[in-house]
Amino acid sequence: DETAFLRNIQGGLMMLGIVALVAAILAGWVISDRIVGPVNQIVRGAEAMERGDYEFPLDVRRDDEIGYLADRFQDMRQKQRAYVSSLEEAARVRSEFISLASHELRTPISVIKGFQELMLGESIGPITQHQRSALEAIRRSVGALARVAENATRMSQIQDSRLTLELEPGNVVE
Repeated sequence: DETAFLRNIQGGLMMLGIVALVAAILAGWVISDRIVGPVNQIVRGAEAMERGDYEFPLDVRRDDEIGYLADRFQDMRQKQRAYVSSLEEAARVRSEFISLASHELRTPISVIKGFQELMLGESIGPITQHQRSALEAIRRSVGALARVAENATRMSQIQDSRLTLELEPGNVVE
């Protein structure tokens, strides 16, 4: 009788141990999910922000440290969005200015170059050797200005992704 009683107690204790183990695992899972779930959501929000998505929803409504972290992250995300928008606007304005300035430089460069060529070709009248030297200096300077304007236009096109490159095979040795 005593052995049967002890086996019965042992079986009950074994069952109680299994129930306690299952309860501990469930409690650990619930507590872990309550802590790790919101942190994972903040991490996913950071990953989305890294891709440029500042609208990823953060549904962390808690009055503890994790809620505080989520609120600070949301504030940071809004400031980052405003900062990125202002940088994009500044880049757009700069690109427009460079494009407009290089375009506006081309007209006076063309006029100066045209008159320089007319004078150098003596179409307007004869020139002296000293004037010829001055006109050659003007030609070099106008050429440098034209290259600056062209490079500015190319940089603007590159930044705006409007420049299309034509790739072709080439000899590396040459």
